[in-house]
Amino acid sequence: MQHKEVVNLSLKDLVPYEAQPFHVIDDEAMTELAESVKIVGVLVPIIVRQIKNNKYEIISGHRRKRACEIAGVTEIPATIMELDDDEAAIMLVDCNLQRENLLPSEKAYAYKLKLDAIKHQGKKEILDADDEILLISSEIIGKDADKSGRQIRRYIRLTELILDLLDKVDKKIIPVTAGAEISFLNVKMQVALNNQIEFVECKVNLQQAKKLKKKFLDGTLNEDEIFKILSVDEIETTLSIDYSKLRKYFPANYTRKQCENALWDILEEWKERNCA
Repeated sequence: MQHKEVVNLSLKDLVPYEAQPFHVIDDEAMTELAESVKIVGVLVPIIVRQIKNNKYEIISGHRRKRACEIAGVTEIPATIMELDDDEAAIMLVDCNLQRENLLPSEKAYAYKLKLDAIKHQGKKEILDADDEILLISSEIIGKDADKSGRQIRRYIRLTELILDLLDKVDKKIIPVTAGAEISFLNVKMQVALNNQIEFVECKVNLQQAKKLKKKFLDGTLNEDEIFKILSVDEIETTLSIDYSKLRKYFPANYTRKQCENALWDILEEWKERNCA
């Protein structure tokens, strides 16, 4: 792996890393970055490697490249490095894991990408057993990420989730620990679980996730069992009501608590009329 001097490259000659696990979103932070690029330019060169057809693959700097596009800048400073596939994967992960507010899905696929690269670098023979995967994860991946091997393994397990469930982990409907347990379910049971979560509008806790995993490994998990585990008595359910819309049905001087109490009285009357 050799460093080369910093050069200016045309944006049209840059291509994203093929297995890029980190999201590039046009959010408020991107707008601010683009404004900065307009004023002072790109202060930190991106890192690339040359590939076929005189193109350059971005290893670090996908967000800076996007900011240049928004700002109308056509060239960007870049450091061209000679990297093989494994070196490129490891550098990509290490350069981006320092970013704040990474989603669990981004961390999951990043750790998986780095672990696969480590295997390809000649360490595959010591990664065959589960305990040894944990050891290597802790010593190599966790060292730079400041996480334990157990945490690394949990994140990597998330890559086994269907996208709908992984999205719920990102949205904190399912905690990372629970998501790792659920990842042992096959696709059919994951789809059934996702449908149930959306139907009931519930969250899933670690205790429920462990029950789901145990029944699946025992061969007794089906849609009825999922419903039982995610029963109303066990799940954490939430009902969101827009208070600004609710106010118009009550006197102007009512407090939020008075509106809530009146609503419960109305529901009790409805129950007596319709559920007797």
